[in-house]
This record gives sequence, C-alpha cells and structure tokens, in this order.
Amino acid sequence: MALELQVNLGERSYPIAFAGEVVGAVKAVVAKLMAEGRRVAVLTDNNVRRAQDGALRQMFGAAPVHVVPAGETAKSLTEFGGVLDFLASNKLDRGGVLFAVGG
Repeated sequence: MALELQVNLGERSYPIAFAGEVVGAVKAVVAKLMAEGRRVAVLTDNNVRRAQDGALRQMFGAAPVHVVPAGETAKSLTEFGGVLDFLASNKLDRGGVLFAVGG
C-alpha cells in the first residue's frame, strides 16, 4: 500500500506517492490520463534509466522519455532548456503530465 502526501497548491495541487512497488499503480494512472486525451512524458536521469528501464517501460509504455545526466551537472540552464525543448517537441501543454522519476 502506498503512502501519499498531498501538496496543496489550490488548483495546482498534486499527490506524491511513496511505496515499494508502484509499477501497477503508475501504469493505471498513466492509462487513465491517456484515456482522457492527456499527453504523458517522463523525465529521468541516466542512472535511473539504466537501472530501471524495464519498470519504466512497464509503467509508461510508449510515452516519450527525456534522460538527463545523473548528478549535479543536470542542474543547469542548458539541461533545463533541453527539458523545455523536449516538452515542446512532444506537444505537452498545461494539460499534459510530466512524470519525474528518480532521486
């Protein structure tokens, strides 16, 4: 069973789930979002991608994935620009959902 923390930001509120096994739960959420016509994409780092590629594929299917370098080098304006370009090229607008997976 997942524990959930609700981040209360009015209309922009969102939950954060904490659990040991979340593949099935995330897959169900992704399917629901896509059935609603919402675009889904994934942001992760190369360490997580390498270690959890199978789980990422199970959870997100064919959703586009953007991989940044692991560690502090990913925290730069250049990498941020790359993320924005990725979102734009995949047509993620305000109705889209970006899943950030990793530490």
